[in-house]
Amino acid sequence: MCLSRFSRDQAIIISGESGAGKTVSAKHVLRYLATIAGAEAHGDVTLRAST
Repeated sequence: MCLSRFSRDQAIIISGESGAGKTVSAKHVLRYLATIAGAEAHGDVTLRAST
């Protein structure tokens, strides 16, 4: 789903203690958002839920 679909500001908060992997988590989130944005530009978006 496009994050801008609702035309409202949104935020992703990544918190945790020192050494908990916040930087790595932020990189994963940014990579995911960049991938989705690229796929939306080409019209081939498939979202999957993972646990």
